[in-house]
Amino acid sequence: LNQLVAKFRNKNKQEQIKLLNSFYFVDKSTIELCNNQKDRVKLYRTLLKTFYETKITKHRVGVQCSKDTIQ
Repeated sequence: LNQLVAKFRNKNKQEQIKLLNSFYFVDKSTIELCNNQKDRVKLYRTLLKTFYETKITKHRVGVQCSKDTIQ
C-alpha cells in the first residue's frame, strides 16, 4: 500500500485525477472536493484500502463456496 501511494504521490495532478477516476465506486464530486495533493493522496489511500478489502472478502467467499461444492 505504501509503495502504491508513493508512486501516486510522484505523479502530476492530471495523472492523479485520472487514477482516482479509474475506481468504479468513487463519485466525481468526491474527487473534485480534493483541493490539493495531500487530499488526493488521502483519498487514494482510502480507495485502495476499500478496493482490496472488498476484493479479499469476495475472494474468500468464492473460495469457500467452491471448496464446499468439491467435497
